[in-house]
Amino acid sequence: MLKILEVIREINDVDELVEKGEILQNDKKYSEAMICFDKSIKIEPKHESSWECKGLVYHKLKNYEESISCYDKAIEINQNNFEAWECKGLVYASWKKYELAIPCYDKVIDMVPENKFVWKNKGVALQHICKHDDAEKCFKKYDEL
Repeated sequence: MLKILEVIREINDVDELVEKGEILQNDKKYSEAMICFDKSIKIEPKHESSWECKGLVYHKLKNYEESISCYDKAIEINQNNFEAWECKGLVYASWKKYELAIPCYDKVIDMVPENKFVWKNKGVALQHICKHDDAEKCFKKYDEL
């Protein structure tokens, strides 16, 4: 870990930090990845990708509150960041807060209606809250796309 920290310490480019953090995250080295994302945010606080990546790490660690907070920050920076909205919905679904996931999916559908997977995710969330007719409509749209 010390060698990784030394490498991170030498990086001062936000995009390079995010890229390194994503590699570490994919290797399940979450604490090291978080150091990259935190450093990139310290350098450029409005770097929405850094907030999204940090949110994903928290999601993988099942720290749903922190994950939502990170996605909220990315959305605060860019209201049209459909990926952050979709990820926020996925976190709520993982947390079994389906009623909160659905409006997130709706935002994505408003922005990117051809995103077939958000239709499926919305359908699953609707099933969980026993809105089966609405869920079927979402699954039909998923199949059409």
